[in-house]
Amino acid sequence: MSKFLQDVVCKISSGRLIRMPRLSEAKMTTAGSDIKILERLLGLQVLAGIGDVALIDLAQHSRTESFAAGSVLRAESYAGQRLYLVSGRITLSLDNKVLQQVEAGSDRALLPVFRVRTHGLLGQCQSTVELLSIDEATFDRYAKIAPPENSGIEVSEYMHVKDTSAETRKRKLDFTPAEVDLPSMPETAMRIYKILQDADADIKRVADTIKLDPIIAVRIMQVANSAMYKTAHTAESIKDAILRIGLNATRAVVMSVVLKNLFTPKSRIIHRQLQQFYQHSIRVGAIAYTLAKHLKGFDPDEALLAGLIHDIGVVPILIEADYNEILIEDEAELAGNLKTRIHDVGANLLREWGFEDSFITVAQHSEDWSREVAVADYCDLIQMSQLHCAIIGGKKLSTPAINSIPAFKRLDMDRIDPQSIIKDAKHEIHEIVEMLSIP
Repeated sequence: MSKFLQDVVCKISSGRLIRMPRLSEAKMTTAGSDIKILERLLGLQVLAGIGDVALIDLAQHSRTESFAAGSVLRAESYAGQRLYLVSGRITLSLDNKVLQQVEAGSDRALLPVFRVRTHGLLGQCQSTVELLSIDEATFDRYAKIAPPENSGIEVSEYMHVKDTSAETRKRKLDFTPAEVDLPSMPETAMRIYKILQDADADIKRVADTIKLDPIIAVRIMQVANSAMYKTAHTAESIKDAILRIGLNATRAVVMSVVLKNLFTPKSRIIHRQLQQFYQHSIRVGAIAYTLAKHLKGFDPDEALLAGLIHDIGVVPILIEADYNEILIEDEAELAGNLKTRIHDVGANLLREWGFEDSFITVAQHSEDWSREVAVADYCDLIQMSQLHCAIIGGKKLSTPAINSIPAFKRLDMDRIDPQSIIKDAKHEIHEIVEMLSIP
């Protein structure tokens, strides 16, 4: 095996010729030096387009593990790892309810065993099981090289005690907000967000945590060096990037990554709805950012984040719809569910994720046009941003005249002339949309 690693080696596996570069044995881990791991990696469809050097790097950060029948695997114990079933059979369960059987060689086995890490999600080995464990950070480093896998949240893996028969799914269209299952924020993103909630957060600690998520780290660097923030010097580290854009902007970037990667739908209809939601949220956030700079007591980056999450209730409902054959086929039925449930579901989700009350209020009341409160808040700002977004070609809303809405008066919109501000800031709004729309 040592000779295999030190020389240029050719191996045909699954019809593919690999030419491996010369590597020093000192750099290879015991797991990475095992030819079996390379064979296992080659068997993963998601890595079909990966380069040979990347493949070897993945092998160095992978290992195989065996478990006896009856062994129980806990999803939360595998943070930072992607597990693939190589042989045997595993039953996934949550709250003592069986969700899914995963058998080696099946289409499902081409995807990670745990596609979400919901607390209490278990995998019980029904036979002797062999697993391939890949370091997630290393895998994500090469994720854009390989063809995308359908790695979004599989609804059946976090649904609570729900009858999943086809007949029930067809029949149950009139679900209540409380019946919509809430997806978990990815663990690393949640850790980053919790740290960023502290206005006095240590920048080094924030940067070190962000480094644990390559996708978020790359996006932070892209934003810091974008036209909107770029200076004479390029930000060359995560710490530099955070110092340049600030903690609140970093929160908005983290959330934009979460929203874009939280869910990969199976249905084209749901995919289209999800893209429309994302683009609308960015535009509303960009307008809110622009208006906030002209309003006393409002932080533009907080306003951007509020815009990004104001319609977040769309996501759990689209997940539900992606699992429901009738909703996938009937866009009118889907639109009705979105219209009547989005705000309660959004507030529930942000509450579950530990967001501040001000953002929960935005999700709950962003289209409560007659809302009365004593002091203007971010919800008022998002209402105005939505309405002005509609004026310039965004999502159409059925509302009273803009200047008759209480939020308009609380924000003293007549004083700042929002339409002129938005017109003058057209280039800035475009930059924000482009910045957050990076694939």
